[in-house]
Amino acid sequence: MEISLYWQQCIRAGIYATKENAFSEAQNALSKALIEAERMESPICVAFSCRLLGALYLRMNDLQNAEAKYRRAFTVCLGLGNEKGLAESLAGLASVKSRQRQFEQAQQLYSYAANIFPQDVSPLREAALYTELAHVCFRCMDWDSAQTALRKAAKIYRKHECLAGEAEILFLYAEIMFTRSRKKLAMKYFRKAGALFLQIGDFQALAAIHHIVAFAFVESAVWSDALMYEDRTVVLLKDGLGVPEGVEETSIKVTLREACFLQGYVCWQAGYLEEAEARFLEAVAPANATDQFDEFDQKACVFQSLALASLQRQNFSSAKEYYLQAMKWFQHAENGPKIGEIAEELAFLITNEKALEKINSTTLTDEARWKLLLKSAHNLERDNQPLKAVQFAWQVLKILREEGDDKDSVRAVEEFVRSLSQKIRG
Repeated sequence: MEISLYWQQCIRAGIYATKENAFSEAQNALSKALIEAERMESPICVAFSCRLLGALYLRMNDLQNAEAKYRRAFTVCLGLGNEKGLAESLAGLASVKSRQRQFEQAQQLYSYAANIFPQDVSPLREAALYTELAHVCFRCMDWDSAQTALRKAAKIYRKHECLAGEAEILFLYAEIMFTRSRKKLAMKYFRKAGALFLQIGDFQALAAIHHIVAFAFVESAVWSDALMYEDRTVVLLKDGLGVPEGVEETSIKVTLREACFLQGYVCWQAGYLEEAEARFLEAVAPANATDQFDEFDQKACVFQSLALASLQRQNFSSAKEYYLQAMKWFQHAENGPKIGEIAEELAFLITNEKALEKINSTTLTDEARWKLLLKSAHNLERDNQPLKAVQFAWQVLKILREEGDDKDSVRAVEEFVRSLSQKIRG
């Protein structure tokens, strides 16, 4: 059957608009392509149009429509006995399940897709499927399956001299080692991956590696080294260096917002409080005019950190404003538990702020400070963030020991610090 020129034009227009993030134009063009494919009664064109629409809806975070289009493509390809189309449809469904955080289903679907993908059609696409499978296995903490998938992908990338693929495999392997507390080995593979990313000019991925290394130093409380690596991350991201032409973009990325947040946190822990506030504010500033802030929880957490940094500086009025901002964004995120936490901390702060307006007492200031810091530490522990919690608890201990007259409180906080340290050690 002859494929119509109109269908081809719609497909090309849809692909181009998708690459340019012109999603409305892309949806219009690809929908027309699907209608034309149905008019031609061409199952292959119908399946291909559905897969492109599925990928577009995924980019738009319209997961219901994405899943529907991938399922239709799968049904059509199943009737045709088209293994490549089946594999691509399954991979699309897997990406939807991954976005829905249904990682076990995503792992199963990626595994099916990689296993049925025809080896003689596109070896690098097969390797990419194994790489995606490894990503999902990593999220499921299925280390053996992740490493098996990585070995299969690495074999194909080496055979075809694909440096970008090899670098991504090294990166993922390093992440697995890092997560399993084998940090020396992880650093070795991060360095190898970084050297390859530098060689091919993928500065986005290189920035992500610096970000993770900085985080490793954060976990060890080596603030100077953490700040050095995160400064490098921010410089690479602000320079706007992307992926060179001809090199396929990987999923290894860090956003400027994430980098500024960690930079602010490190400055905060190192005692550079004004610098910390400036970096936190960068983390909540839109990167560009089209930034919609889909990740409301993340933005709220940055404002909460700003509040706590202001609290350390005894700037109660700024802390109150930042708490209000945090509450607003947690409300957007419909995060009930965090709204309750912020409301509790804000109420405590307002009560003490009124007292401070009437009584200029250093002791009262310290008491207000350590009680709120301790409350924050307990909240962080409940959120399963013992590393951050222990930082607050140490500050409470320092204040109490300097006061020297509340031995029961000191003992209670010391016990809390010991329990947090045990959690961190695993």
